[in-house]
Amino acid sequence: MLIIIYKLHAMNLITGIWAILRNNEMLTWPEKIKFAIGLLPAMLGGQAYVEAQDGLSVKEWMIKQV
Repeated sequence: MLIIIYKLHAMNLITGIWAILRNNEMLTWPEKIKFAIGLLPAMLGGQAYVEAQDGLSVKEWMIKQV
């Protein structure tokens, strides 16, 4: 069961990256790269990471990233 969940998470990660890369109407390549870097913690950490950040303000979260 855990292997299935891991494979689904990997598929979602690949799908998300593919959607960013093929969108040429809204983002330039430098913007795509910055956007992808910003999403990496959430994409790799999953829902647990997202929920752990829920109580932070944007400023607090940005300070925590440095």
